[in-house]
Amino acid sequence: MASVWDAMTWSMEQFIANEVKQGEVGVVEDVKESLIKITLLVIGRKGFGKDWRWRMSETESFDMPFEESLFTVEQSVLLQIVLPAWLMRTLPVTRLQKYWRARVAFLKHLERMYFEKRAQLEHDSVGSEGKEDQVPTDLLGALVHSQLSTEQEARLQGGDGTVAGLMKSEIIGNMCHETSGHTLGFAMAYLALYPEWQEEIRKEIEAACGKSAPTYNVMHELPLTLAVCLETLRLRDIVSTVMKKAIVDVEVPYTTWDSAGNVTRRMHLVKKGSLFVIDSAATSLNPHAWGADSMEFNPRRHLMTTPPYVSFSLGARQWLGKRFAEVEMTSFISGICFRYTILPVKTHEGETWHELKTRMIDSATEQISFTPGRFAVRLEKR
Repeated sequence: MASVWDAMTWSMEQFIANEVKQGEVGVVEDVKESLIKITLLVIGRKGFGKDWRWRMSETESFDMPFEESLFTVEQSVLLQIVLPAWLMRTLPVTRLQKYWRARVAFLKHLERMYFEKRAQLEHDSVGSEGKEDQVPTDLLGALVHSQLSTEQEARLQGGDGTVAGLMKSEIIGNMCHETSGHTLGFAMAYLALYPEWQEEIRKEIEAACGKSAPTYNVMHELPLTLAVCLETLRLRDIVSTVMKKAIVDVEVPYTTWDSAGNVTRRMHLVKKGSLFVIDSAATSLNPHAWGADSMEFNPRRHLMTTPPYVSFSLGARQWLGKRFAEVEMTSFISGICFRYTILPVKTHEGETWHELKTRMIDSATEQISFTPGRFAVRLEKR
């Protein structure tokens, strides 16, 4: 995971050079778009082993470069899911046709890269018999390597290696959507609105690193910095609902309460084959689990014993990218707070704190994942 931290540090340098301009004060005009781009650069370097430029090209031709197609698909993910490809292609709307071209190019690039990576790993394995197997450091390579190993194990056990493990579409699907940028956008808003937590993070960094910039080696000494990210996810859960299917009959506990606050614990039988939706956002805000201050931003609550934290899901179905996201977010928040003070940018002189919070936090929309609205922050060099 040290390479994930390093990839985020490199991406943050591109962000600073292009958005903040290395000056004493820099204004980030659209935090959401900048943070999405930062996390896409991380995915480029760590996911595909490619370094992309901050200023991505905008092409008119059908053969859209991979990085442009990925960024365009991320910008239009709601429309990509709602609208069929044929409709985007045929409607005389320039932007929709660009989204269609991005979808076609993106899937074409991913499939080509999948087969190239598979062929490369299969070729390398032929000449490495008897040697220690080296797992690729990029995410796509690691997934394909795992698939090849699963297929080989199935064949050794007399099974069908062609149906073992993940399908090609599942491997490609794991590369297709990145939500850490939205979480970091919300985190920047919370830190701008609650500057006392910036000071707490700086004290933690100084205790762990002195005057040096934080590195992956000290991540275990930055629990509050990670807690800021976890608290952001708790209050603004990016994936607010999770679909599940019961594979056996199961009794699920739940509680109800009356207007006087009297709580009754109950059980509900979910029959095998039932489909149900877990409202993870509501679970994370439940005052009976998280206390009377459940709606307040308080990262320190994650330094104590907490109720089950569902933002990454739980158990065997816990999100595979959890550790990747934790390292990515901690690297960014610690790096930014080490260098800068984050301040909100008012739209007019008399804008109050509550108006700022409404605009920066409460204006979020649910577009497949929970998405921050447009807002700006000012970064002042420490």
